Amino acid sequence: DRVPASHSMYMQSRIAVAKVLMSDENAITQMILDKLAQTVGSISSGGGIVHQLAAGVYNLTAKMLVSHRLVENSAYNILGCKLVERELRLAAEAECREAAHFASASEEKTKWVSLANTVRPITLF
Repeated sequence: DRVPASHSMYMQSRIAVAKVLMSDENAITQMILDKLAQTVGSISSGGGIVHQLAAGVYNLTAKMLVSHRLVENSAYNILGCKLVERELRLAAEAECREAAHFASASEEKTKWVSLANTVRPITLF
């Protein structure tokens, strides 16, 4: 938070902060999650990194719901998505597919599509 928004390295600093905040999933609290969402939301540069980070936030939040570290709350939003597992998984899937769209190497595209398929909500017929 020490790099001013007018600095040429501001976006890179936001990306670095987001990566650091996501680095230890077991240590993430509601307060850190809020800071992470705020940080990712402040990144205005286009490109795949924004989608990669958003996918990470949605996926991480869904995992926290599944592990009961968070409680579903449709009145609470993370990056504009309700704190509901199914909605977070759908958002994570969409962001992974967008990240794949921006990937230049086929291996990276495959990685993001595979992750999108993994985070997709389970559907029962």
